[in-house]
Amino acid sequence: MKVYRADNNCMIFIKIIIILVMLGVDIVSYIYLQSYKLIMYILMGSITVLGIFFASIYVPLYFKRISFKVSKDILSKKSGFFIKTNQTMKVSSVQYVTSIYIPLFRYIGFNFIIFNALGGHLIFSFLSKQDSSEILELIDNQINEGGS
Repeated sequence: MKVYRADNNCMIFIKIIIILVMLGVDIVSYIYLQSYKLIMYILMGSITVLGIFFASIYVPLYFKRISFKVSKDILSKKSGFFIKTNQTMKVSSVQYVTSIYIPLFRYIGFNFIIFNALGGHLIFSFLSKQDSSEILELIDNQINEGGS
């Protein structure tokens, strides 16, 4: 059984996006809410606290706790920060696999694999390009061996 983790480059990119959005909302609220000082300060403070919380605590802990296990028989995903989830699927029950590679983002870990089975699906998210290719190759080999 091999264990895969979410790509740290993706975590860094998401943290940067959160901080940029936070700064953008703060700047817009500063520009357009000058006549409503109290509302402006409350909004700017709230957005700043939420941005700092998500960028420095939530996202790193989420990426630390997410893991994907692949064996010849089982696919498993463990994730969650407040609510922890564990999803497992038999490789033999996989009907089809969808891989999503977003241009330019594939090198920073925005690669997803969706395993579809009867009545459900399992999503492996934020994988590095190398890990997603390796998982697809392993699953393809298992499906082809099982079908022979």
